[in-house]
Amino acid sequence: MTLDQFRNTRLPGEDDAQPVCSGDENLRDEAYESVRVQFKVPFGDVGGVTCMFATNIKGDIFPAFLDFANTTTQSNYFYFYKPRSGGDYVLFCIEVGTAEVSKFEKISAAYVQKFGQPASVDVKDVQNGFGAVFQNVIVTFQNNSSVIRLTKFDGSLDKTTAFYWLKSIVREINSIRDAADKTAKKL
Repeated sequence: MTLDQFRNTRLPGEDDAQPVCSGDENLRDEAYESVRVQFKVPFGDVGGVTCMFATNIKGDIFPAFLDFANTTTQSNYFYFYKPRSGGDYVLFCIEVGTAEVSKFEKISAAYVQKFGQPASVDVKDVQNGFGAVFQNVIVTFQNNSSVIRLTKFDGSLDKTTAFYWLKSIVREINSIRDAADKTAKKL
């Protein structure tokens, strides 16, 4: 999917939900404050564009919550990049997050049913500020062109994420970043 195609996409059943992307002029509008606060642009250093769906609630614009494996998402990011070979910006990474961490096993099982056994399952202990220890589970599926990673506790104990990315684009981005790091170290 190209960036232009994404900008013309509407969510089924969500008439007022519309794509909003980093760099859009309307993000400067006061009504978009809550969207602007939640916007992250992790690929801005390589010319990447971050998009999300937003909805109008009584004149203020908020991120739209999507259905994801029978949970409600708290964050949805769609990342686009224009390859060095030319062409249009293409969707290369999707990040979906939910606060319904208790449904992680059900979400994982649905992915296993759809894609088969994962390439890897990593279990690591994480500790909260009170000293309680929890088992974080990271399930990774991959094929020749893409990777899907499910993380039970992603940065906090109240956020589960699913990431999908295209390997070729991520390799190109990492190559650009590595070159920039080498240049910076020479300075």
